[in-house]
Amino acid sequence: MTPLGKLSGPHASACPGCGLIGPHSTGAPPAEHVASATCWRLYGELLARSYNNSDYRGVHQMIVDAYAAQHAGGKSRREVQTVALCLMTLCLFCEDAVDPADGPRRAAEPVRGVGAMAAYSP
Repeated sequence: MTPLGKLSGPHASACPGCGLIGPHSTGAPPAEHVASATCWRLYGELLARSYNNSDYRGVHQMIVDAYAAQHAGGKSRREVQTVALCLMTLCLFCEDAVDPADGPRRAAEPVRGVGAMAAYSP
């Protein structure tokens, strides 16, 4: 089996969000995520693992936030604020050693009542 990222040719596709090169898949991610079908499928598998294996529970929020930040695509206020919240939460995890379970609540505090935010292009 060829490892992801080493594939090429007509049976491979690159994720427009994160650049993962994987086998071409059918299906499509939701509109708010700019992702390939393969990347969306792999993300779903990782989410399933994080829900079903208690060893992953501590990093579940990091998985969700990292994927959302890498696959941002919408320009609506909700989509822009979602990515902003994910990036702030990741910052809390990485720079301030905040527990991932507490990150979303802590990151949401500064954005309550904030007006428009500019879209981020990864």
